This record gives sequence, structure tokens and C-alpha cells, in this order.
Amino acid sequence: MSFNVHKWNKQRYLAEAGLLQESEVDTLHDLIYNANPSYLNLALALAKFLKGTEEDLDSGFSKNQIKDFMKILYAELDMESLNEAEISDMDDNSLLSTYENKLKTHDWYYYMSDDSRKYNSGELEAKTLNDIKTELGKRGLADKAKELFTKYEKTR
Repeated sequence: MSFNVHKWNKQRYLAEAGLLQESEVDTLHDLIYNANPSYLNLALALAKFLKGTEEDLDSGFSKNQIKDFMKILYAELDMESLNEAEISDMDDNSLLSTYENKLKTHDWYYYMSDDSRKYNSGELEAKTLNDIKTELGKRGLADKAKELFTKYEKTR
């Protein structure tokens, strides 16, 4: 495979003039398509990219940017939020068990973290806990949800 200087210069001049037809979306699509990753590796790579790196704590995206990303992704795929779908599909006992397990492992002090990745992760987990609590309330299990929350909530 040889390097085509003429094509490279043409692309560069078109880009500088703002006339390049290929968009950033198309470029990213082609890179991913040519790499042909499994869906698992694609998901892991995107998560790693969105969270940023440990070497550069300012890299990655904010909580709101990730939320916007997920909204666009769900809209483009014509899907509802996976969390909402999973939560609404669970039976009462499974939902209570999931809620209790998430309460046990929740980082109650995430909001004090200097690491944006830990903060963002804690925010997403807190949202999931709130979504489950809301669903339990809809099912008439608000008292049980409050009892579990009180049992596991760390004093602030």
C-alpha cells in the first residue's frame, strides 16, 4: 500500500477550505468499522474513552456529557434506557434484592471525591438507586424501600 501524496494534499486543502465532505461521524464510523471489534470490546473501549485515563484526571467527559451521550445513543437506536427497562421487568423480590445489594455496595461519599470518574460513577449509581426506589414506590413497596435505605445509608 503506497501513500498517495496527491490525495492527501487534496484532502488537506478541502479540509482547510471547509469543503471536506467526510464528517467526523463518518470518520469515526470508518475507524470502528475497519477495526471490527466485538460488541463487548467496543463497549469497554467507549467506557474507557468516556471515563478518561488515570494518568490524566481531566480527560474524559463530565456526568452531564455522558448522560447526553446516552440519550443520543438510545434515541439513535430507538431504545429506552436500559436501566429503566431492566428495573421495570424485575419481579418484586428481585427488585428488592437488587436494591439491597446496590445499597450495600454504594459509595456514600462519592460526592467528596477529587476523581471525576469516581464522582460520575457514584452519581450514576445514586440515580439507579433512586430509579429503583421510585419503582418500588409504584408497586406499593415504598415502606420496605425506606427501611432498606435507612439500614444502609451512611451518616453524613
